[in-house]
Amino acid sequence: MGPEHAAAHSTGTLEIFARSLALVGVAELFDKTWFLGLILALRHDPRTVFLGSFTALLLHCFLAAAMGLAFARMLSKFTLGCLTAGLF
Repeated sequence: MGPEHAAAHSTGTLEIFARSLALVGVAELFDKTWFLGLILALRHDPRTVFLGSFTALLLHCFLAAAMGLAFARMLSKFTLGCLTAGLF
């Protein structure tokens, strides 16, 4: 693998990351959680609401990653693949 391939791969990865971030950001913009945060920020200190929302999101991400890792270690690849296909 030469330097050209590595440069193209890293650019593609960054582009995919940016597209994913933009797509998920737009999709989540009108989520119920966003409206709840807006209402809370109108009634309470916006910095406190942001800190609470950010902490909850961070905790959610760590718990989701831990559960994903636990399931990946407990189940075989075939079973995990079948469950993933069934969910989507």
